[in-house]
Amino acid sequence: MKFGENQSAMRTVAARTLLLSAAAALTLAPLLPVVAAESEKDPVTTSAIGPVKMRFLSLGIGKSVVVDLPRDVKDVLVADPKIANAVVRSSQRAYIIGGAVGQTNVVFFDADGQQVASYDIAVKRDLNGVRTALRQSMPGIQIDGVGDSVMLTGSVSSPVEAQQAGEIAARLVGGSEKVVNSIVVRGRDQVMLKVNVSEVRRDIVKQMGVDLSASMNYGTAVVNFNNSNPFTAFGRPLVSDNGLSASSVLKGLPTVTATMRAMESAGVVKTLAEPNLTAISGESATFIAGGEFPVPAGY
Repeated sequence: MKFGENQSAMRTVAARTLLLSAAAALTLAPLLPVVAAESEKDPVTTSAIGPVKMRFLSLGIGKSVVVDLPRDVKDVLVADPKIANAVVRSSQRAYIIGGAVGQTNVVFFDADGQQVASYDIAVKRDLNGVRTALRQSMPGIQIDGVGDSVMLTGSVSSPVEAQQAGEIAARLVGGSEKVVNSIVVRGRDQVMLKVNVSEVRRDIVKQMGVDLSASMNYGTAVVNFNNSNPFTAFGRPLVSDNGLSASSVLKGLPTVTATMRAMESAGVVKTLAEPNLTAISGESATFIAGGEFPVPAGY
């Protein structure tokens, strides 16, 4: 029948269409991943020059250093030409010259504008001469530049040597305000003090004081002053000569006498402690009077 023949023909066409589609799918399937893989394997454009590491250079004023570069350079950049200057001698060699105290940086570029080298420059004072002088007379002292100033370190045996080193450095930099003196004195002077801790009557304390008298001679000029007010109790002076005195025994120096006007012999002062206190010059010292020590209790 015609209907059966048409139906059979349609089935044949459909079967052929499916076969062609399957064959096309099998043919194209291996091609799609290849395109994707090729797109994933496309080379990434990167610079063959890695990051340039900045280097540090320390120069003295008027001093120079030779810099050998890893490859040819075309241009150079100096941030502050007043502090330092760079001269390209050849394609791979340059000179850096210190001009003034300060800090700057120098960057070298090749023909493509890529950084070849970078230097952080610190220009300090030239201390070689003063180092040599200090090494001969004071070998224990070191001197280093800190910007426009200098720092002295090390140790000496006396404060006089530390002062001399500071004066030499001050002349170098043009003033003592630019010198940081960190020198340690090994054998510092010790001072012994005789301390008197006394108990005084209340009415006597109101009159307590120190009388000063001095006689100073400078060439033909003589200066004298005296402040004497005898310390009294019971309507009379305690002592005729006004008590204790101490004067300078060094010839040529001003003589100063300090008189304390409360005497234990008059019966108005009671001595509680008389310790001898030894202290390093310029530092503090302590002592305990009474012979008692605080001890924690009640635990």
